[in-house]
Amino acid sequence: MSHERTVEQLAREIEHLTGVKLRIRWIPFYGIFLEDTESGNRYATGKVHKNEVLSPADQEGLCRGLGREHWMVLLGLRASDD
Repeated sequence: MSHERTVEQLAREIEHLTGVKLRIRWIPFYGIFLEDTESGNRYATGKVHKNEVLSPADQEGLCRGLGREHWMVLLGLRASDD
């Protein structure tokens, strides 16, 4: 099973699994950001469109960047011990 998801698919799946809404924001010259509406934390994806694919490593980085490491388990990603 592939764990590659687009930015939009990831945001929808996180909302479905956790109830936390991630807002997708686009900022000129910087690209797509995801904003955790519960904590206010933001994460720059490095992508320019919400339909671009995020690799599993990108998704893990996003979870860590938002301070939500436990989401990796819910998303079926590798939860490392580091």
